[in-house]
Amino acid sequence: MDESEEPAAYAYAAALRKAVNSYRNATGKSQKTVAADLHLSASTLSRYLSGERLAPREILSAVRAYVEAQGMPLPRKEAEELDELCEQAHLSSRSPAVRQLARLREDLTHLRKQHQQALHIAEARSAEVQEHADRLASQLERSLARAQTAEDANRILRNRGTERDEKLRHAQRCTRGIEAEIAQQREQTRLLLQEVGVLREQNRRLLEEQQTVPAPSTQVDRDQWAQETAEQLLSLWDERREREQLRALCADANRNDVYLLALLLAEKRPALAQALTQQAGVRYYDPSAGEPSALRQWWAHVMRYRLEPRPRLPRTTPPFSGPDPCNPYSYGPGM
Repeated sequence: MDESEEPAAYAYAAALRKAVNSYRNATGKSQKTVAADLHLSASTLSRYLSGERLAPREILSAVRAYVEAQGMPLPRKEAEELDELCEQAHLSSRSPAVRQLARLREDLTHLRKQHQQALHIAEARSAEVQEHADRLASQLERSLARAQTAEDANRILRNRGTERDEKLRHAQRCTRGIEAEIAQQREQTRLLLQEVGVLREQNRRLLEEQQTVPAPSTQVDRDQWAQETAEQLLSLWDERREREQLRALCADANRNDVYLLALLLAEKRPALAQALTQQAGVRYYDPSAGEPSALRQWWAHVMRYRLEPRPRLPRTTPPFSGPDPCNPYSYGPGM
C-alpha cells in the first residue's frame, strides 16, 4: 500500500503501532507475545502495524480491551484519536467491500441506537404497564375484600333472619297454645260460674229450709254447739248435703268454732274434717314454732288457701291426740 495514496490508512497504522509499542515498552513483551495474546499471528499483527493491511475495527477494539485488561488503558485523547483515524481510514479506502462494510457498520450502529431507544421505550412502557397492573391488582384485592365482607354480612343477616323466623314461629305456636289455654280457662270459668250459681241457689234454698246456725256465746255453748253440729254432720252420710252444710257452717261460724268442729270431726271422720278446712279455705300452723317456711307459703299460694295461726282453745276442749286433720303439716293440736 502506497503511503501517498492512503495517508489516512498509514496514519491509522502509525497511531495503532504507537499504542502497541507503548504497551510493549512498559511491559517488556515482544510483538510476537502480544500477537499471541490477541489470538493473531505475528505476521498479521506486523502488517496491521506497518500499514500493509488496514486493521479492522475489531482489531482496534481487541487492542484496547487487551491493554485495559493488563491495567494500562489508553488515554482518553489517544483512544478518541484512534477511533477517528480508524473511521477515516476505512472511509478513504478504495476497496468497495471495505466501503460497503463501513456503510453496513454505520447502518448497524444506527440500528443498534434505534434498538436501544426502542428497548428504553419498551422498558418505560413495561414499567407503566406493570405499575398499572399493580394498581389494578391492588384494586382487585380491595374489591375482593369488600365483596368478602359483604358476603359475610349477608350471611350473618340471613342467619339472623332465619333465627327471627324461627323465633316468630315459636312465638306463634306459644300464642296459639296460650289462646287455647285461655279458651279452656274461659270454659272452665264459665262452668265454675254456672256451678257457683247452682250452689248459691241450693244454699239459698237450704237456708230457707233450715234455721240459721246460732252463734255460741260462751265456751260451754261452743263445745255443745260443736258436739251437736258434729253429730249432725256425721249422721248425714250424704256427700251433697255434707257440702251444703259445710258451706253454711263456714259462712256463719268464726274460725275458732270451725277449728273446734274440725277437731271433733277428725276423731271419727278425718276426711270430713279436711273437707271442712278446705271449704273454709284455711290451713293452721303452730305459732309457737314460728312463722311458716317459704316453701309452705308458696304451696299455700299455689293451692289458694290461707295460713292462719292455730287458735289456742281453753282446757275444757276435749283433748285430741295424733296429727291435726286441719293441718297436714303439723302434729297435734298444739293446745
